[in-house]
Amino acid sequence: MTESRHYYYHFRHSPSELSKHLAFYIHAMGWVAYPRTFSTVRKADSFYGYQLQYVSRGKGFFIWIGTKYHVGPDDLLFFDLTQEHAYYSDPEDPWELVWIHLGGEQAKMYLSLLEHRKSPIIRMGKNELIKHWCQDLIYLFSLRPIGLELMAALAITRMLTEISVASMSGDSEKDGSRPSQLASAHGVQWDPKNQLLWAPGYEYLVSLEVGGTDDNPTLCEKVKVALPTAGGRDLQPVYGDTDRLWVTTNKTVYQYIKFTNTFDIHF
Repeated sequence: MTESRHYYYHFRHSPSELSKHLAFYIHAMGWVAYPRTFSTVRKADSFYGYQLQYVSRGKGFFIWIGTKYHVGPDDLLFFDLTQEHAYYSDPEDPWELVWIHLGGEQAKMYLSLLEHRKSPIIRMGKNELIKHWCQDLIYLFSLRPIGLELMAALAITRMLTEISVASMSGDSEKDGSRPSQLASAHGVQWDPKNQLLWAPGYEYLVSLEVGGTDDNPTLCEKVKVALPTAGGRDLQPVYGDTDRLWVTTNKTVYQYIKFTNTFDIHF
């Protein structure tokens, strides 16, 4: 049997000091078609940050906390790189994947939302949004346009929001703790002062309280306010003012004031 070749794109990046205050930033990323004999083994505390992997085709195996998982097309892996782990190709059908080495103030929070699964594997089936955002990131890092770090942070936020909502849709519905569906939900923001998760949808801005236990996390809706114009898009903190959030819709940019539950266009 002839050994397959190893094809890859690898983009390294040195995050700016500004990017380290964003929800997410990227150390490196790439696309790779692994050979049949490929394997990676990392001991605890031998690396840093987090990794997100999207398998585009083929199969592989992932070993996490002594458990071996089979991984296939359209599966995602999201895990803490400081923990002991290993992964390798299925020699009969070696995998291809997009990998993203990331950090950021919200990476740990998103990981904690998924930890109730007791597995780093997220099986979402065919999801064109995840595939699209992975392709967008490769395109961004190949061109390196002005605003690269902001656009990359937004893509990661959208991707992990999609993964988190899909992951919780089964477990949390059992006890009625899942909030009402938020149509066209986009990126979320963690509010450390009020311990709330904020998310914009097509018509509403909502805040969610994270509760429950590690084995059964819950989301409880605390605030739901209609957007002044439809088509909620992006959400970011107003740096220097913890009581405000930047909110964009299809038409306008607003600042949302948490204390008064109102939207401001005079800033």
